[in-house]
Amino acid sequence: MPLPETSLSRASRSIADFIQSSFTAAGHPIQVRLGTPAAAQPATTDTEHRLNLFFHRFEPMGFGSHELPNQTLWIRVYCIMTAFAVDEDRISAGESDLRLIGEVLRLFHETPVLAPIDVGGEVMQAQVVLQPLGLDQIQQLWQTQSEVAYRPSLAYEVALVPIVPKVPAIGGPLVGAIGAGVRAGLTREPSTVTPRLAAPSWPRCSSAWRSPGQSGRQ
Repeated sequence: MPLPETSLSRASRSIADFIQSSFTAAGHPIQVRLGTPAAAQPATTDTEHRLNLFFHRFEPMGFGSHELPNQTLWIRVYCIMTAFAVDEDRISAGESDLRLIGEVLRLFHETPVLAPIDVGGEVMQAQVVLQPLGLDQIQQLWQTQSEVAYRPSLAYEVALVPIVPKVPAIGGPLVGAIGAGVRAGLTREPSTVTPRLAAPSWPRCSSAWRSPGQSGRQ
């Protein structure tokens, strides 16, 4: 019984399908496989060219990726693409390897960003970027591939690939706007200020007032 498909395997297969459909549309069908180079080496009786995709390294996207357990994790995937061509007419397998590798280079140079696809409910629009492949990396890689002789290979970074949880988290409602405002109330509150009483007004004395004893004097 085969293992269930995952978002990682679906994304990897989409890269292989893109390459294979491009070669088929050009009238040169090839076999595109996923796996190690050792498993992809053709037998001496094979007559079909092969391109092997070896996804060997997986890293977080690197921009503050602190997803919760039920949130989608976005990663960068690194792939080694190796040509396994065969002798055809008067063209050697070695020359066909170069033709195959050259066509892959042209393909991703012209189309570095692939069409968006649905991967487990997430929309993935992968960017395929050519990476340098140093001598140390080549040696380390091919030492692990049994007795397979080194073949022309390309290294690509595929970003970003979603790792979709089985039970995705449900986000809260989005906030439309954040701000401050002043709003008048519709009811009038009773005043709590104690009124001040006015001071009494007393009549002022006139300067012309005289006592009764002075009324007859001149």
